[in-house]
Amino acid sequence: MQFIFRLLFITLATLSSLYSEQLQKVSLQLQWFDQFQFAGYYVAKEKGFYEDAGLDVSLLKFENSILPIKSILSGSATYGVGRSNLIIEKSNGKSVVLLASILQSSASVFVTTKDSNISTVKDFVGKRIMLSDDVVSDLGLRAMINKKNVPTGNIVVQKNSFDINDLINHKTDLMAAYLSNEPFLLEQKGVKYTIFDPKDYGLDVYSDILFTSQEEMNNNPQRVEAFTQASLKGWRYAFENIEETVALILEKYNSQNKSKEALLYEAAVLKKLAYANGAELGQLDMTKIEKIYDYYSSMGLIEKKIDFKSFVYQVKKPQISFSEQEREFILKHPEILLSDVQWEPFSSISGGNNSGVFKEYYDEIQKVSGLKFSFVQIGNAENFQLVLDALKEKKIDMIDGTGKTDARGEYALFAGPFMQVSLGIASLRDNPYTTLNSLESKKIAMASGGTAMEFIYQHFKNAKIYETESVDKALSLLSHRKIDAVIDNLAVVDYGILRYNNSNLLTTQIDDYDFKIYALIRSDYPLLQSIMQKSIEYIRSQEEIKINNTIINDALYRVPKQVSLSIAQKQYLSEKKEITMCVDPEWEPFESIDEKGVHQGIAADLIRLVSERTGVAIKLIKTATWEESLELSKTNKCDILSFLNQTPQREQWLIFSDTLLSDPNVIITREDHPYVVNLSEVHNETVALPQGTMLEERLRKDFPSLKIISAKTEEESMSMVSQKKADMTIRSLIVSANAIRKEGLFNLKIAGQPNNYENIFSIGVLKSEPILISILNKGIHSITDEEKEQIVNKHTAIVLQKESDEKVLKAAFYGTIFLLMVLALISLWNTLLRKKVKQEVTKNIEIKEQLFQKSKQAEIGNLIAGISHQWREPLSKLSSINLITIAKLKNGIPIDNETMLKQSDEIEKTIDFMSVTMQNFLMFYKKSTTKINFSALKSIEASLSIIETKLIDNSVTMEINGDEGILLYGIENEWMQVWLNLINNSIAIFIERKIATSKITINVTNEKITFCDNGGGMNMEQKHHGLGINMCHDIVSKYEKTFHLQNFENGICATILLMNIKTKS
Repeated sequence: MQFIFRLLFITLATLSSLYSEQLQKVSLQLQWFDQFQFAGYYVAKEKGFYEDAGLDVSLLKFENSILPIKSILSGSATYGVGRSNLIIEKSNGKSVVLLASILQSSASVFVTTKDSNISTVKDFVGKRIMLSDDVVSDLGLRAMINKKNVPTGNIVVQKNSFDINDLINHKTDLMAAYLSNEPFLLEQKGVKYTIFDPKDYGLDVYSDILFTSQEEMNNNPQRVEAFTQASLKGWRYAFENIEETVALILEKYNSQNKSKEALLYEAAVLKKLAYANGAELGQLDMTKIEKIYDYYSSMGLIEKKIDFKSFVYQVKKPQISFSEQEREFILKHPEILLSDVQWEPFSSISGGNNSGVFKEYYDEIQKVSGLKFSFVQIGNAENFQLVLDALKEKKIDMIDGTGKTDARGEYALFAGPFMQVSLGIASLRDNPYTTLNSLESKKIAMASGGTAMEFIYQHFKNAKIYETESVDKALSLLSHRKIDAVIDNLAVVDYGILRYNNSNLLTTQIDDYDFKIYALIRSDYPLLQSIMQKSIEYIRSQEEIKINNTIINDALYRVPKQVSLSIAQKQYLSEKKEITMCVDPEWEPFESIDEKGVHQGIAADLIRLVSERTGVAIKLIKTATWEESLELSKTNKCDILSFLNQTPQREQWLIFSDTLLSDPNVIITREDHPYVVNLSEVHNETVALPQGTMLEERLRKDFPSLKIISAKTEEESMSMVSQKKADMTIRSLIVSANAIRKEGLFNLKIAGQPNNYENIFSIGVLKSEPILISILNKGIHSITDEEKEQIVNKHTAIVLQKESDEKVLKAAFYGTIFLLMVLALISLWNTLLRKKVKQEVTKNIEIKEQLFQKSKQAEIGNLIAGISHQWREPLSKLSSINLITIAKLKNGIPIDNETMLKQSDEIEKTIDFMSVTMQNFLMFYKKSTTKINFSALKSIEASLSIIETKLIDNSVTMEINGDEGILLYGIENEWMQVWLNLINNSIAIFIERKIATSKITINVTNEKITFCDNGGGMNMEQKHHGLGINMCHDIVSKYEKTFHLQNFENGICATILLMNIKTKS
């Protein structure tokens, strides 16, 4: 079933500021010809929203030779509407500020006709594509082509005529189009079409961004705020009153001569994009901006770094201004009694308490207004007429949400509307009704007392209405074919169908009636009405609560998804009773059997979803090894194997479901092993692999020159490589990450990725059970990509992204290395915590050692964050080099040897930097009791490399002097704790005292080691100097050295006096 919701906030036109005697003249440059794309600005001007804000706004028409950014920077316009490429302009030195993004996702797409037989992006090869002359404006579309590895040299690029007839008449094969325009034109002409949307390929960018110059922002910040707020107010009104807004455009802003139908279509599409993913209207999310920036950077389009805080304007939040009488009402009425009926997902009643979407909304009302609501259940909470009667009799103060009718206006007041949905028709799939007119003289069931029923009575006097206590009972009548249709709020109808798994029913949205929802208030409480109205408008302006598609969808999909089974499939399950399943008991994190005999891991969670949604009862058959599970399957003692690759050998007794999960295999070696580009070029090397796996079967066949060594488990195969018992292993990326984390095998690395060796995991089913495979496939298809991602992240703590170009290995290696390293860091932190717990319960541990470990753990937490931040720039550099190279190769641009050598040198230096940082961190983390001679200077430099970013971010200048030949004796990472404590103490003082030119000087001589800063010194009479300083003293004393502090001119020196000096011979 496809669910379509048009749920949003409804704003009434109210004055936002006093009219100014002298309006300030400003202008807005539009980026295209007149259409609904700029409706919010038309409304703000015509409704007086700009005037209310003290502004006289001129809307500057689009001309082909005018770009909004040039108009803004030249001063010929004050504000403009642009695209996400403003980020590129900013990095190129253009002084612009982003104010609001009207569209959360771009409407730019490719469109083609169905008869072109173009069904995938790879089909673009050899085709003619119409694009604009402006490469940047079509950047998302061009990037989609690159991402799917389509050679651009094999595409014929044509200048975009913007004439849809060129596509219909086959003068071109594909056209860059706008979701809100060209699809409508094709539908009007009866032409079937296919859309290729960059969002479907992970390329989601903002569009129709309101922006201004930095100069305007600096000189007129209040005017910027007023213009932005008035514009957003215009957009809210436009989206909430589409019919009225379309009429305005037809009358005054229709230079393109669009039809009413075309404008209505455009409005519906743009409204969906404006509130996409539950966003606030105009939202500019910093994380998304940075993601777009990183994407452009990877394409080599970014010249300079951007100060995102000054680039993205933060709209100020207005406050509610209650009158003295309203404040007094709130104080005198500490409890407002409200009621409703069972009307899910909006209102759910259980045990006299309410929950649902309305409850969430009223929780926000309480926060912003000071009102306190108490729910009162009326009767059995099913008959809405009883609730209306209670309001009439003033037994309750208000009803939380309902429609507005003339009859109710005789005894109640309205506040709002605070949301809007559509009416929906529920009918039988084999006898559908899709319009109100089609229901003339038909039997319609409706909940008694509802707004929908009053609407039908008013407009369809011949309708045969059957009143029921609730929507659920109406749907039950429909399911049993006693009526023809049910009409109610679309979300309520959909929820009822989902809840009771009425797969024989379908819903249709009624477009010509918008169901606006108001708070209904007793007639003698006008002050409560005004308080509620102000609170609703405040929440709407802030959009602090997302009562929109996201909340409704969340409410709908809290209902367990159920797939529809055929009669034969249901009969099979009825006779089969339960399905037996064997698994791999030791294959973390994919799956394992715990000490309680419970199946757990990624596969377990996926199988559980399949079981819940298909109704298949699955019984786990416990085994000790994967080999045992295979044997039981071969002897028909297990109906299914939960999670495995398909191989010719297994096909002898199994059939395989559709893909449950995919995951790349990678080559794991020790750090000193060279990278492996092609396994066929590797000879006489040993590969450790668990027995009975798909990889073992394939590698023996594909690469006979490799020597396969059998291991019992995944962990054993990894350990064999780590312990030099094997040269390499080839395992799943997810499994490798888990094993490295679990076993602490940090001397391993990813050395390559074998071609065409991706894991395609399916459920294996006995050949004798073909119906079972069809049932399981339905369950698998019900699992979304988001659900799979959540399950994988739950068990791995990393987010994995599939590299689009499998031939370009290096980018995948670098990204994977980073993921594994970060995972390792997180794991180290968790490991330390577990060790700490053991230390705390150990009776004979020394107190000073406890303090040392605790401080060290705290330091590691900071270092992990620092290293992650420190690696961001080099990773971007690697990705940029890689993507630029790919782009040149795909476009046939030759790369000379000098350029290749230069890029290789940059890559090598970048990797070396990252490697040194990680090695120094591991040196600090690694627990050791071995005392050695080590270079004091090198140890200090290693410590500094770990916190380099922290020093740079706080503008700390470092000066280090000394001889590498001066040695210290002891446990090196204990001494590293001393260096880190001293440096971090200085940084903390610099920040606290706001030292402008902060500096730390370190001198290493034969007699002493000194750390001096210019932080202003400290009170030497203070008895306690903090845990860090005391720990430094304890560690230094432990090795029979002397530690002391001494103030000097403008700072303090920490000195370690050395005895028993040892120098290199």
